[in-house]
This record gives sequence, C-alpha cells and structure tokens, in this order.
Amino acid sequence: MPILSPEASNKKRKQFWLIACNFLLALLAFGSGLDSAWAAEPNKNFHYSKQGCLFRQRSAMVGHMELLVNRQGLRLDLTDKALSIVVRKPDWQVTMLNHKTKSYFQSTLVGWQPAASMNAVLVRPDDPSGLTVQNCSPDKLDEIPVLVYQMKGVNNRGKKDKFSRIQIKSGTIWVLDDSNLPAQVGEKLNHFIGAPPLHGLTVRFVILNNKGQRKEEVRLIATESKVVNDSILKVPQGYTKAGKQADIFKDNCTSDVLDGLFHE
Repeated sequence: MPILSPEASNKKRKQFWLIACNFLLALLAFGSGLDSAWAAEPNKNFHYSKQGCLFRQRSAMVGHMELLVNRQGLRLDLTDKALSIVVRKPDWQVTMLNHKTKSYFQSTLVGWQPAASMNAVLVRPDDPSGLTVQNCSPDKLDEIPVLVYQMKGVNNRGKKDKFSRIQIKSGTIWVLDDSNLPAQVGEKLNHFIGAPPLHGLTVRFVILNNKGQRKEEVRLIATESKVVNDSILKVPQGYTKAGKQADIFKDNCTSDVLDGLFHE
C-alpha cells in the first residue's frame, strides 16, 4: 500500500469529511421532508368519521350550506336562512333550529316530515328529486369515501301540466359513504334540499337537462377536517320550543298564511 504525503493525506481527509457532511445534510433534508409530509397528512387524508368533516356547499334549492358530520351525528346549517338541522345519536332525533327567532322543534327521525319544509320543490319546472338510480360505484372526493350515483330522468314533454317534473335528462350525485348513519337520515335530508332520496348525504349533485345544459344543484365549495365540540349538536341555551314544525320557518315578518306550505 503506497504511503501518502502529508498534503495528499490532508486532501483525502477533506474529501471524506465533505462527503460525510453532504450525506448527513441529505439525511436531515429527507427527515424534514417526512415530517412535513406527515404533518400535512391529517389535513389531506383525514378520516371524517373519527374527528369530523365540514362540507361547505351551495344548493340551488336552499342556498349556502355547511354540513358537519362526525361519529355522534350531524348538523346542517342553512346559512342564508339562519336555520339548522341537527341529527344525533343514540336515537337520531331531529332538532330544527331557527336562529332568528331563537326557537327549536324536535321530532323523531321516523316522524320528521322534511317535505313539509320545502314544498316549493313541487313547482320547480326542472325538479331533480324524481331522478332514479341507473348505477352506482365507490370513489373518493377530496380523499373522502363517497358513492357516485349515475341517475336518469323522465321525459314529460307530452304532458300539459306545467308543474310536472320535466326537463331533467340525467344526473350525477356524490353521497357520503358512511355506514354510521341510518339510511333514513340521508333519505330525509336529501328530500329536504330537493335531491333524490338516496341513503347517503349529498356532497355534490350535477344535472343535465334535455337541452344539454349542465347545472350544479349542489356545488361542493370546500371540505375541511374539524374537531367537533359536543355542544354544537345540542339546543343552544335561551332557545324556546316551537309548538309545530311550521313555526320554525317563520320570523317576525311572517304570517300564518305560510302554514299551508308545510303540508304534504
């Protein structure tokens, strides 16, 4: 083995330490990258059923909505109307809140009549609630498990009745795939917002009319992970109980004439 001169030996040592330092820096950078990726992971791939998921939406039927879902239940805020619907375990009782009048109404899930709240859906010329299922497949939307339903419409061009459900050729609906929720919860809340009564909660809903025009019945604006305080699923302090469901849709400027809108 050749004997290196002091100059050559020092040069070799410098090269060794340079390589070692670069290797350590690369390891640190890689570790930092892993830490960043791990920190971002819960925000990207959170499991809504464990902590809570908030869906910000815009409905053609009821305006802006915020749907909050977790293992204890759900809350649907109709922000344009200052109304909320809460459904929670263990009996899945339905609570409707009017934040203007600070009143609430409670009903069993079986007894709740969501159609009574939005009978205006019956006079829409392009009412999509009558669409029927063609096929269904599992998928993910913003990394959240959903079921995608392809829907088909009914052509009622030959009917003279202007209130007939017409003009909808087809639709696609993304519903939350959550076995934690009873099927009837999804059916009734979908009915409430004018969507077909599928078992899952509607996250997004797109329709196509007979003229080839595409319309978002429910637009998904954003999703976010959210830790839910149990109080958000309870009646706030200071709210008074309404005698009937119709009273929840009244404010100080509303008269009893609206009662007729809230019956099948």
